[in-house]
Amino acid sequence: MTPEDYINKLPTELLYKVFDYLNFEQQMVAMAVCHRWNKILSNEYYIARRRFCLDTCNLNGDSSLLQKMKQYRAFTIKDSNRDRREFLEPLRKFLFCHEVAEKVEELRLELFWYSLSDLLGDNNVLYLPKLEKISYLSSIWVEEQDLLQCKVVAPNLKTVILEDSKKSGNPLIQILNNQIETLSVRFINKMLLFATIGNLPFTSLTSLTLMAQQGSLLFREADFHASHLQIFGRLTYLRISDEKNVFYLIYRLILREAKNLETLIINGRKMSEEAFNQIDRLKKLQELCLMVDIQKSQSLARLSLPMLKVVTTYAGSIIPLGSVPNLRCISVRNYKHPWEPYRLTEDAVNCGIFIPHLQTLKLIKVVLDSVFIKHICSITGLRTLELVQVRMESKHLRRIFSTLKDLQRIRLEWCYLNEVIATQGDQSNRGSSTTDEDDDDKDNDNNEEEYKTDCVRMLQVQYPDRRITNLQNRVVRNVMRPQTMNQRVMLPQYWRPF
Repeated sequence: MTPEDYINKLPTELLYKVFDYLNFEQQMVAMAVCHRWNKILSNEYYIARRRFCLDTCNLNGDSSLLQKMKQYRAFTIKDSNRDRREFLEPLRKFLFCHEVAEKVEELRLELFWYSLSDLLGDNNVLYLPKLEKISYLSSIWVEEQDLLQCKVVAPNLKTVILEDSKKSGNPLIQILNNQIETLSVRFINKMLLFATIGNLPFTSLTSLTLMAQQGSLLFREADFHASHLQIFGRLTYLRISDEKNVFYLIYRLILREAKNLETLIINGRKMSEEAFNQIDRLKKLQELCLMVDIQKSQSLARLSLPMLKVVTTYAGSIIPLGSVPNLRCISVRNYKHPWEPYRLTEDAVNCGIFIPHLQTLKLIKVVLDSVFIKHICSITGLRTLELVQVRMESKHLRRIFSTLKDLQRIRLEWCYLNEVIATQGDQSNRGSSTTDEDDDDKDNDNNEEEYKTDCVRMLQVQYPDRRITNLQNRVVRNVMRPQTMNQRVMLPQYWRPF
C-alpha cells in the first residue's frame, strides 16, 4: 500500500483536525490537491470560521470569484489605493450586497485613506443582522461628522475592538454602546481613551480590555468619574496590559469597584500592596493572572477566594495563597528575563502554591532544584505537568514520575535537562595518562549512544500509559571520569538534542 493510499483512507473527522492548523492561504492550496479535500474545505464548518481579505486585487476580479467570496462570514477590509473607483465603490457594492450583508458575522477594518463615513455613509441604511464583532486597526481616520453620516443597524453586535483610535466620537461606539458586551481599547494617551468611551453608560458591557501603548500619561484617581466607576462595577472580565506602568496609581481604585469580577488579568510592571489586598475582596473571582512585581511586606494578604480555579503568577513575585479549596491549575512564569530562566527562591514555597489537591501545574522559564522537586512531589492529586524552558536535573524528572502515581499527562518543551554520568575508568589499560584521544573519543561516542537511548526512550518505555510529549528538548551531558589522584573532573558541557 502506497503512502497516498494511507492518506486517502484517513477518516474525515481526522482531516478536519489537521486542516484546523492551516491558515487561509494553506487551505486554498489544499483545496486544489484533490476533490475530497476540496469538498471538506468547502464545508459549512470551515466557511463559517474562515476570514477573507478584501482589497483592490480581488474586488476587481471576475464575477465568478466575487460570487464565491459572498459565502464567507468574516472579512478583513484593506485599502491600498485612494482611487475611489478602483476600491471604494466596488467595496461598497460588495458590502451592501444583500447576500453578504445577511451573512457577515465579523468585520476587521484596516482603512488608511477612508473614514467610516466614506465606507458606511449612504442614503440607504446598512443592515447587518448577524454582525457580532467589528475591529478597527490603528490607522483608521474617524472624523466628527461620521457620527451623523454613518447609518448602520447591527442588532447582534456584541464585540468592538479599537486599536489606537485617533479621534473622539467613534460612530459605532456612540450609536451602539448600550448593546456592546465586549470592548477592547488600545490607546497611546489617556485623554484619547476617555474621549473614546466618554461618559457613555455601556449598560451591557461585561468584558473590558485596556492596553496602554508607549507615550501614555500616568493615570490618577481624579481622572475617573462616577460613570467610569460604574462600568468597572458591572464587569465580569477585566484585562489590563500596562507595560509602561501607567495604571500603577489606580489599581486600588479599579479593584475596589470591580466587585463582580470572575476573571482578572494584569500584565504590567508593579502593583502596590494596598492594590493587591483589594483582590482578596473579589469573592466571585475564578481566574487570576498577575504578571506584575508585587511590593510585598508583612501586611500582604494571603488570598482566600472560594471560587478561584486558575492562577497565573510571575516567578519573581509569586501570589501568596490562603484558603483556595477549588483551585485546580497554577502557572508560574518568568517574563522579565527572556534569555535566562528565573531561579525560584524559598518565597515560592512559603506562598503556598504547592497544594495537595492541585490538578495542573505549569512552569515556564524557571530553574528547579531538589527543594522544589520535593514540594512538587507532594502534590498527590497532580494530573497534568507542563514544563516549558525549564532547567533541572534528569534524575529529578525521574523522581517526579516515580512519586506521582496519578500523573496522566506530561509536556516537556524546550527544557534543559542536566545529566551527570560517572564512568568507570580501566586504569590498568588506560594508565594515568590521558593522551590517548582516540580512545577518549570512542568512549564519548559510546556514552552518547547509551545516553541517547536512556533519555529519549526511558520514560516512554517505563510509563507507556502516560502521555509524554517531548518537543525540542535538550540535554546537558556532563561526564565524570575518575582520575589517578582519585579526583573527579567534569568534562566540558555540550548540548545533545533529542
